[in-house]
Amino acid sequence: IRGSYLSDRKVASLATPVLLEILDKEKERELVDRAKIALLRIDPNGLQPQRGPSEREKSDGGSGPRMFHILIRENGAKEPTVELNLPLSLAELALSALSASQKGELRRKGFDVDNAWESLKRMGRSDILTIRDHDALIKIWIE
Repeated sequence: IRGSYLSDRKVASLATPVLLEILDKEKERELVDRAKIALLRIDPNGLQPQRGPSEREKSDGGSGPRMFHILIRENGAKEPTVELNLPLSLAELALSALSASQKGELRRKGFDVDNAWESLKRMGRSDILTIRDHDALIKIWIE
């Protein structure tokens, strides 16, 4: 897990097989969660299921969305005011950490976490929101 903090990505990636083994065999949830976070630190797509070469060749978009993006740019600005690029696997990890009672509480408040997540995954790569006005551009999308 500590290897995921190394600045050299090539060296840090050497920890990947061990982290994947922890995910596969470990029973202690806290250790599994820490291994997932370490994998995401090494590679934001590290929790995505591995696809064989033939699957990759069949489709460039068949793996579904991987990143959630938010961009806010003031008109005339060279750099964005806000730029967020969040791996969807990190969001999935956060959602999996919610207990059944927490999900039930959210449902009572009108938000079905599981249904929203499944809808987002089925949605695939797409623009969710784009607002252009005289002051700024606001864009939210998944890819």
